[in-house]
Parts: sequence; C-alpha cells; structure tokens
Amino acid sequence: ALSPATTKILYWSEECYRIWGFDPVQGLPNRETVWRRIHPGDRDRMYKETQEALRRKRDYKVDFRIVLPDGTVKYLEAIGHHLFSEHGELVQVVGTNVDVSERKRAEEALRESEAKIRRLVDANILGIVIWNLEGVIFEANEAFLRMVQYGREDLVSGRVRWTDLTPAEWHDCEERALTELKETGTVQPYEKE
Repeated sequence: ALSPATTKILYWSEECYRIWGFDPVQGLPNRETVWRRIHPGDRDRMYKETQEALRRKRDYKVDFRIVLPDGTVKYLEAIGHHLFSEHGELVQVVGTNVDVSERKRAEEALRESEAKIRRLVDANILGIVIWNLEGVIFEANEAFLRMVQYGREDLVSGRVRWTDLTPAEWHDCEERALTELKETGTVQPYEKE
C-alpha cells in the first residue's frame, strides 16, 4: 500500500517483487524506482487514470507495461482501492498487480492471424467460403462468388447452399462426413465411391 504522507511503499507481496523484477532481499523499492520501470509510453496515461480515480474517490483498474532492466516488457493489470479517513483524506492505496503478458501476447497473435486471414479474403486471389453443418454458406469472398456465379445478394439472402454447389454423386459421401463431424468433431479424408 502507498501512504500519501510519505509516498512510500509499505508492503509488497513476493509475487509483486517477482513481477516487477526487484529482489526482496534488498527491501522495498521506493516509488521513484518503481515509476521508472513503467513503460514511458504508458506513464502519462496511467498517472491521469489513477489521479482521476483519486479525485473522484473511486477504485481504479489500469493496464500498462513495465520494462525490466534487461529490456523485458511485461503487461500488467493493476487494481487500486483508495482508503480514506473519516474526514475524506486519503490514507492508503491498496493495490494488486497481475502479469497479463501471456494473455496480451495471445490476443496480439490472434489479431495478427485474423488480419492475415482478412487480407487473404479481401485479396480475391482464391475462393474462400464459410458454411455451417446445415450446408448454408454464410460468408464468402468475391472470388468464390465469381467462381460459382452467385452474387452477394444471393449470399445474404441464404440462397447459396453447399449442397446446391456439389455434384449429386458426392452427396452420400458428404452426408457421411457431416455425420462423422457431428459425432466425433473430426472428419477422416474420404474419396468418392
């Protein structure tokens, strides 16, 4: 917790030391040392958000980055609870810090993957289609629609069905594959009989 009178850290858990990269043997770090570990690009925003919460006498939740001495960047989520005296003066701030670096990296990887897929879809180099197990095509790019000679309005109206685009001799194989997919969640490669 932080005491406004002394602007001093009074207690840190072992996890806080680990997250922030401080050695507990060296004792509690001072606020200035902690502040310098906050990523320069996040300091102003973090200061404004925490000060606004203090002004409104509300708790806060803020995401920010820290940079360890070895250059490692971590993403943290901090929650702070202000404790006030009966006269409305700030007495302490009790806070938690959670290292959310893995979640942030996974979210970024997902965004990058989705962006790559979107670029492929929008490039119209190859036909891309998404359909449900009932055979209704609910998403397709322009290249696919050109290949099957349907328009966007046909897609939006639900008139484009996978079974209508598949030769009749493949319907039995597709039905077996769909049944297998529904029952097991996977489909083994199959050939037309």
